[in-house]
Amino acid sequence: PTNRARKGTEAFLAAVDKLRGDVDVELVLIEGQPWQRCLELKGTCDIYFDQVTFGYGNNAIECWGMGIPVIAGGQPDTLNEMSRRFGSLPFAYADEGSIYAALLELAVDADARCRWAARGADHVAQWHDEKHVVEQLKQIYERAVGGNE
Repeated sequence: PTNRARKGTEAFLAAVDKLRGDVDVELVLIEGQPWQRCLELKGTCDIYFDQVTFGYGNNAIECWGMGIPVIAGGQPDTLNEMSRRFGSLPFAYADEGSIYAALLELAVDADARCRWAARGADHVAQWHDEKHVVEQLKQIYERAVGGNE
């Protein structure tokens, strides 16, 4: 976590502690590591918790690219815009009060893990793949300079 207080990290840690009473889990907390080490550690995980405040970030995108389902949340306006733009949320939704339930579902239900991993992978392919991003950037740049090409 880059900012534990703003991303719901304490609620996540409490949820993991509660989950340990129901399921054998190992917490991999990635903090203060170089990017390459973060990727290596994320690659060992079955579920990735991003945060519950801002939607999703680059870490979630990287996890989806590795076939890992993501738990995240966000502010209502952000979530509504994501749903409008993307058609649905690409992550298993949680707020601070429902992190445990999201973790439990993904920890015990292999089909749910696969569904959320596939949704995330599809989302990355549609919205974050370089061929799509380049086209979006071209349109932004053209509007910025007033071109029509």
